Amino acid sequence: MEEDPFSLLHHPSLSKIMHSLKGRSARECNLILNRSGQFWEHESFDHVIRPGKFDKTVRYVLNNPVKAGLVNDWRQWPWNYCRRELSDKL
Repeated sequence: MEEDPFSLLHHPSLSKIMHSLKGRSARECNLILNRSGQFWEHESFDHVIRPGKFDKTVRYVLNNPVKAGLVNDWRQWPWNYCRRELSDKL
């Protein structure tokens, strides 16, 4: 019986993915800012969004500048990352 080649693929955990992403981005940010040392605060909020909770989670994140009193509507936030196809649903 032949082995399924896809079963040999390594799938890193979310923790490893975030560690790599934060490590690389911290290095780049520190280079740009001409500094060294810890860039990100220690936290444990990275997690997979449960099925059926994506829209609610996106609305929560997008509404943070509103809750902070920085804008009246999340669409006014200049660093909004939400694609038009998604924002039309919200």
